[in-house]
Amino acid sequence: MHRTTWWMPLAACAFLAGSAFAGPIACEQATLDWYVSLETGCMVGQFQVKDFTFASLAATGGYIPIAASDVTVIPALGPQGGPQLRFVFPEAGFGVTGSQSAAYGLGYGIDPPPVIIRFDEEMEAESPVGRGRAQIFTDLCIGALFYGDSCGDALSASLTVYHWGDSGRKLTDSAIFPYAVGIVGVRHRIELDANGDSADFGALGNRAGAIPEPSTGLLSAFALLGLALAARRRAA
Repeated sequence: MHRTTWWMPLAACAFLAGSAFAGPIACEQATLDWYVSLETGCMVGQFQVKDFTFASLAATGGYIPIAASDVTVIPALGPQGGPQLRFVFPEAGFGVTGSQSAAYGLGYGIDPPPVIIRFDEEMEAESPVGRGRAQIFTDLCIGALFYGDSCGDALSASLTVYHWGDSGRKLTDSAIFPYAVGIVGVRHRIELDANGDSADFGALGNRAGAIPEPSTGLLSAFALLGLALAARRRAA
């Protein structure tokens, strides 16, 4: 091999190795199919969100299902420093009328640090009229990710957010964990049922509350102590 080109295979190997160990990229506003395609997920602050899934589970009455490319994901850090994800559905495409109904499955996992202490959920919906109904049933796997349909030996919790006609409606729900956890699996079942009238659904918002890791708190304490000592030396 010519001595001026011997390094090229080594450089290619180094590039591939660096790519393999680069880890997750930062989350950004994108369509849900982009999130589903991420092999290692992406980062919202210090949190990794990963293993996104989305599928049409049922459609009746001539309803045409939407695709993951029609759903927009907007990531942010919530007020408690945890990840906040907003799933925005197409305004013109996610509504049912007459005899139509539809159901979707949406899932993902959260893998910090820091540790999670609660999970909040809200639904943004147009007011279903008459007998129309929009519902979200959520299962949480607290301390582990879902493996198929199983949460294993981890603690589980359920949330329900619904908007039913002009009467009963509950657009937010929360789960406070009995202990701080490091991983949460999230699985949504989103349902629309026109019931002879209509129902519309706009967006789903999830927010995880977090507390700093003990190591983070210790580092902050040492940093403050160092600043205090430096200020004292300057004053002397």
